[in-house]
Amino acid sequence: MEVEREAKPLHGLTRAIFISAFHGLLWIVLLGIMFIFVPSYQKVFTDFEVDLPVMTEWVLMLSSLSVTYGHHILCIIVVLCMVDLIILFSLYQHPQAVVLRWLWLSVMILIPLALMVWTLLVVLLPWISITESLS
Repeated sequence: MEVEREAKPLHGLTRAIFISAFHGLLWIVLLGIMFIFVPSYQKVFTDFEVDLPVMTEWVLMLSSLSVTYGHHILCIIVVLCMVDLIILFSLYQHPQAVVLRWLWLSVMILIPLALMVWTLLVVLLPWISITESLS
């Protein structure tokens, strides 16, 4: 009976570590999109001298800021993952917090995924209009 009590917090900690690492990975993928994907399209937009939508200009600005301050952003991601780990571990310690735990998991997955989709759409839509105007 005592072994089961000690195994439960360890099991919750293991789950919290893996989930927090996955959340961190999602944020790092978003940062990679801002580092690699967006600057390559920024060069295309500059070469063709097109007027861009405000949202696209905003993403291009955020991309240049993320390239400039990437090491600071990585530190922020690490801190956010630690906070995420603490919150997840505390939620796994309380079995009655199942709904709250699923809500937290959903929000922490949906935010970076939504930002990735938004970034890709905002950059790709003007690029598609440029390529259509060339043909």
